[in-house]
Amino acid sequence: MLRVLWRQHNPIGRGTIAQTCLLVRSRRIVTQASSIFVEGKTYLADDHTNVTTSILSKVPRRLHLTPNHPLNTLRQLIESSFPKFKALNSLSPLVTPKQNFDDLGFPLDHPGRSLTDSYYINRDMMLRTHTSAHEVDVFRQGVEKWLLIADVYRRDEIDSSHYPVFHQVEGARTFDLTTTAGVDALSSENAEMKSKLQSSNIIVEDNTVVGEENPWQ
Repeated sequence: MLRVLWRQHNPIGRGTIAQTCLLVRSRRIVTQASSIFVEGKTYLADDHTNVTTSILSKVPRRLHLTPNHPLNTLRQLIESSFPKFKALNSLSPLVTPKQNFDDLGFPLDHPGRSLTDSYYINRDMMLRTHTSAHEVDVFRQGVEKWLLIADVYRRDEIDSSHYPVFHQVEGARTFDLTTTAGVDALSSENAEMKSKLQSSNIIVEDNTVVGEENPWQ
């Protein structure tokens, strides 16, 4: 058996996969990643590692922060519509499965956890599949008003409506409903939002059905 170690670099040199190639007598080649270098840090690979150099090359792109890019323009328009909200748009896409799934109440058998649906750096680190992976941390920091815009990653087959890298935006506002001030603030902001929506050329539809297949999260 011949053992060869080489490094595979992505086109822009920001993510590296060190791989060990095992050449057995049957001439079948098995490639196993030994480490992943991404976002300035090296991670040991394991049986969960399934991220590719192609996907790693997308991580530093940050299209929503690239000047003159349409996604950047859209981000700025959204953030300008909520000037009192803290804009969170530079959070690292590397999160733990706990952040991405456990903290949000995803069951252990949820299909989103599978290696066929998500990109794993290793068993303990992955690329976020949604911006919600940061929700709990932001709430714990005590931020009362925030917008979060970021790139997210899922193992989708590429077609006219799917791509493994896309962008999401979400926001939140907390109220202390144990106080009169909190209740008044909620009523006031709801009335303000309702007025703005009625005066805009936007139709809001929410046909979400909460049930066994789509429980509260």
